[in-house]
Amino acid sequence: MSKPKTYNTPEELQQVLNFRDHCLQHLQEGWHESLASFRPNDIEWLEPAYVENACQQLRFRPDTTKVLIDGLALFNAMPPLKQLAWHAFEEAFTRRRAHISKLHRWPGFGQELHPAAPLLYTYVLFAAVPLLYEHHRKRGISRQITDDTMSTFEGYFDRYYRENGYSGFDQWSWLARHLRDNLVRIGRLEYEFGTWHRPFFGFRNKKSGQVVLLAADDLEFQSDGMLQGVSVQSDPTTCWKTTFSWNEQTIYGHPITPDGLASPNPTKFIANEMQCILQEPDPILWMHIPLAGPLSSDDCAASFELALELVPKHYPEHSFKAFTAESWLFDRQAEELLPTHANIRKFLMECYLYPPQYSHRRHSQRFVFGREYEEINNAPQDTSLQRILAQHLRNGGQWNGGGAIIFPEDVDRWGTHIYRDEPNLGKRWRPRI
Repeated sequence: MSKPKTYNTPEELQQVLNFRDHCLQHLQEGWHESLASFRPNDIEWLEPAYVENACQQLRFRPDTTKVLIDGLALFNAMPPLKQLAWHAFEEAFTRRRAHISKLHRWPGFGQELHPAAPLLYTYVLFAAVPLLYEHHRKRGISRQITDDTMSTFEGYFDRYYRENGYSGFDQWSWLARHLRDNLVRIGRLEYEFGTWHRPFFGFRNKKSGQVVLLAADDLEFQSDGMLQGVSVQSDPTTCWKTTFSWNEQTIYGHPITPDGLASPNPTKFIANEMQCILQEPDPILWMHIPLAGPLSSDDCAASFELALELVPKHYPEHSFKAFTAESWLFDRQAEELLPTHANIRKFLMECYLYPPQYSHRRHSQRFVFGREYEEINNAPQDTSLQRILAQHLRNGGQWNGGGAIIFPEDVDRWGTHIYRDEPNLGKRWRPRI
């Protein structure tokens, strides 16, 4: 068998595949190392038997398995993609140097190149599946947790097909988190190891246990308590800026209310009465909600409790100060618009919310309706959530998403509206002005 042509630089590959210039910088590092180990006729994970086995291991349906096996024709029709796939695997999973958050900036291809070109990075991810199972085995993690961690893989194929009308996959930067063992599913929720880089400080009153978030200095907020620029209807003329100071005597700043709005009224606290429980760059666990059925309160509570047990046991190098999340799902308006029995609303009521730094409104349509709609009346309205969101948008409203926090010390009070001033919690500490 003749050896296919290899490309000594990413620029040479670009001339053949015609991808955009901004992708080049993400291919430069490690290119020559990948080239040295590249054996185009000896890549096991591009063989039909390997792909079929991976599909079985991940419990893919037969129709998805067939699409992926047939899609291997891509690499015979477009041999340069073999070298790109090899480099992606080497950088992302062998050398683990490619930053997960930047993988989506690698070259992507549509059907104009080849009918199976949108599947390219699926095969790269498949190559890493045995690595994840081995990592988990060495950590003593159960096979069930590993299977659960990878259980949403096929759902992204289904969503891509719904949105585009043909098979493809556009979530390789997301699934790489799972396969790099940076994200693990425990029960109903997924947890990703991360660092807090948001402009909010968390404090707890040492006596009462009450928690308050304070905004960092010099942030610009709108009159409605949201960060300037998040809303398309923001008005710069009504904005105000935060002040924040922290010394041995006092802590002074603008509180974020537990339902996620910044207060224009600064508050002063006695420093020795407060404990800082969250600040940049503290380690955190980002929590994610996989597409896997109802989000029941009991399932979430069980997941948090199990995470508090298993993460220190299996990932002792990853301490964390808080469970945090940011999503289209966590828009504070859900508490007003959704019925009291709605699981999303119940979830938000148990968290300390904070304002988003950018809008998630495009994601909200994609997840609720399956794709974006310029004319909202054309969006499906089969579920109660679809009808509520559609009516909200027709009324001129927005759905910007938001952030949510729950601190590990408070998990045992899940279900009691932990951070809200609820009567059943007794006398609660109030900020002093």
